[in-house]
Amino acid sequence: MTGSGEVLLECSDLVKRFGGVAAVDGVGFGLRAGEVSALIGPNGAGKTTVFNLLSGFLAVTSGSITWQGRDITSAKATARARSGLVRTFQQPRVFAALTVRQNLVTATHAVVPSRVPADLLGLPAARRRARDRRALADELLDRFDLAAHAEAKAGDLPYGLRKRLGLVLGVAASPTVLLMDEPAAGLNDAEVELLKQDLATIRGSGVTICIVEHHMGLIMSVSDRVMVMESGRMIADGTPAEIANDERVVSAYLGQGATA
Repeated sequence: MTGSGEVLLECSDLVKRFGGVAAVDGVGFGLRAGEVSALIGPNGAGKTTVFNLLSGFLAVTSGSITWQGRDITSAKATARARSGLVRTFQQPRVFAALTVRQNLVTATHAVVPSRVPADLLGLPAARRRARDRRALADELLDRFDLAAHAEAKAGDLPYGLRKRLGLVLGVAASPTVLLMDEPAAGLNDAEVELLKQDLATIRGSGVTICIVEHHMGLIMSVSDRVMVMESGRMIADGTPAEIANDERVVSAYLGQGATA
């Protein structure tokens, strides 16, 4: 394992079976504070299933998950997200009928929660919370260059901008660890370069990042650490340079151009 920060999220001997098939078979690793790590491997290797287990969208068959020293193996996805363990999805999950700003205001409820009686009555505290949510949303619009699209309906955005909005919605939930499922999928080269900038911005705010991704140029340029899965098992774990020179990984996934 690379890095020396505190281990925030750790899984041990994770197993997930669907019928008689082990989609994840004995996987274990930890994510350290401040680290950008990547989880790679061919389609069907079990990468997204691992993310679903870590984030609580799937129940484990066996094994354990620890979050900041607490066992969360049985915790619900919503509880994990509220505690700072947040994930994004390959297909951006946005509210298509809402504007970009409204999407972000909605997402900030994780940071500035509602208080139902006060909100229904329109009390001063409720109005203050509404102002705080809007201020947080506007700050994110500026930080991620979405201000020009603030009043556009999310469903009308080009795909690349919807992907960016989906990413920023994850940031709006104030993550300690952000699990990102294929953030570069469907993006063109220019959009991937913008994604690199967004990742640097997110990391600079103190968020620990773990990415499932097939875009090796992105992975090798932004990651401190790369973990490789095959058929539900972890087969390699090291720095990008170590992984790029691992013969098993190069021959199976990266191809002859990986070390170029």
